[in-house]
Amino acid sequence: LLVLSYTGTLHESVQLNWDSDKDLIQMLLANGTGAFFLNIVSFNANKQTSPLAMNIGGITKQVLAIVLGIVLFHVEITSVAALGVLIVIAGIIFYSSEMYKEKMRAKTLLPSSTMDSDKSVGAPTQAS
Repeated sequence: LLVLSYTGTLHESVQLNWDSDKDLIQMLLANGTGAFFLNIVSFNANKQTSPLAMNIGGITKQVLAIVLGIVLFHVEITSVAALGVLIVIAGIIFYSSEMYKEKMRAKTLLPSSTMDSDKSVGAPTQAS
């Protein structure tokens, strides 16, 4: 942008007039605001999850876009592309189920380990 501004190309190519280009300017501002808030949401999501989970979310979004393109716009794909989409979907399902199992295991282990520690604090054991 600095080079374009220095050479004058930027001024020649972008001459917005508020009266005639009001709709365009409003759409650009709305787009920029949306992108800004998307970055904030993405940053907060990164703090809550792992980079791998964010990557899986991005891949899921891409697969959803492909599937919606096929269904809504009747986009034709090759059998190799369809197989690739199915493999990716299977991988996402496998990852999601493993993460769910891991969370369930952590929930079942956490209460029992705290109960064990509560029993050992001041509670008489059978050996004594």
